[in-house]
Amino acid sequence: MDNTPAYQKLVAEFRELSQHAPQGVAAGPISEDNYFEWEAVIEGPEGTPYEGGIFPAVLSFPQNYPDAPPSVKFSGQMFHPNIDQEGKMQIPLLQAGKDAWSSTDGVEKVLKEVSYILTHPNLAIAVNKEASNVWSTDRKQFDAVVRTTVRNNLET
Repeated sequence: MDNTPAYQKLVAEFRELSQHAPQGVAAGPISEDNYFEWEAVIEGPEGTPYEGGIFPAVLSFPQNYPDAPPSVKFSGQMFHPNIDQEGKMQIPLLQAGKDAWSSTDGVEKVLKEVSYILTHPNLAIAVNKEASNVWSTDRKQFDAVVRTTVRNNLET
């Protein structure tokens, strides 16, 4: 059993999250043998084109967590300015540096931020240029593409 500070923090965060998960999200280690890889499920926020969707993701924590942020990668198809073609999410919280990740941040904050970003993309750091352009120029088309993606993900 791992006894590093990162492992101990992840165990503590899992216990807390198990008892007090934010609404619309669930997460935990993929296996009891590896607390550095978590499965997460994020529900599409109500009143958005993502509503009704269930979005699985993997959170990968570095060995020096919480000094460095985890990465978030969605396993299903996503159409979003801050999610690239492979499903990796790019948001300020998950970056090192000023106004980004802090060692006081944790899993709950990551999950809340991921859920928030679904409906409030950060176009300044868009990694999916097509989604960014459609978001900026034709919100109805953006919503239609997202709804189609949500349906397709639910069917697979």
